Amino acid sequence: MNIRQIVSANLRQHRKARGFTQPELAEKIEKSPKSVSDYEVGRTTPSYETIEKIAEALDVPEAALFAVGVSIFPSGPRSKLLHRINAALSGLNDAELARATRMIEAFR
Repeated sequence: MNIRQIVSANLRQHRKARGFTQPELAEKIEKSPKSVSDYEVGRTTPSYETIEKIAEALDVPEAALFAVGVSIFPSGPRSKLLHRINAALSGLNDAELARATRMIEAFR
């Protein structure tokens, strides 16, 4: 699966999870419904600016549109925090990740 397919699938998944139609999302991001359709089927790729608008409209972090795999993320502040944590952890090496895991587990 290439990046365009990943973004397309995630965009469609998050839009449907929020209960938006393509025209509703298009209005929120100031694009045409055809543009949203094109993004979702992979005919075109949204610009970085449009990705930011999409993420804001869908209430997900931008990284959620690039995530591999199918998962539905809860909306709201908790979701954004979990995505930020995941993004930060994904850049760590194995030793740092193990240390971070121990630190997080200490909060329980």
